[in-house]
Amino acid sequence: MENRDELTQAFATAVSVAIREMASVEAALADSRPEKCAIQPGEIAATLRLTGRDEGFLVLTMPTETATALARLVLAGTLNDPDEAMVQDCVNEVANIIAGQAKTLLYGTPHHFSFSPPLAAASPLPSEIEWMVQTFASDVGELTLHVHLP
Repeated sequence: MENRDELTQAFATAVSVAIREMASVEAALADSRPEKCAIQPGEIAATLRLTGRDEGFLVLTMPTETATALARLVLAGTLNDPDEAMVQDCVNEVANIIAGQAKTLLYGTPHHFSFSPPLAAASPLPSEIEWMVQTFASDVGELTLHVHLP
């Protein structure tokens, strides 16, 4: 398997497993392409620093409506109407689970990495590098995973 295919498959699987396990929602890979990382207005984002041979990043983004719907499912039975801070915390946790799943899938490969807790929202991201951008369709809306592993 080529390096890019290995990474694409590992992160696509990680997203699908995390969303299914946390919210009982299926997330299907709709598109995967190299692109610059761009967080759009009206999106909730969670950013984790990835450390392997070099430093990289994982950024999970989704529209506020998708994030809120996902948080309601994840928190079902404990909180019916999550506020903005709780929605952000939920997206951060989903990103943590995705990173953990991908880390496990990539163990023993040249792409194995460690990761940080989510970074502060204002943390600047390098804009000049190429990212692997994967868009997923789900019953609660679209979400996008941006990954840079050098």
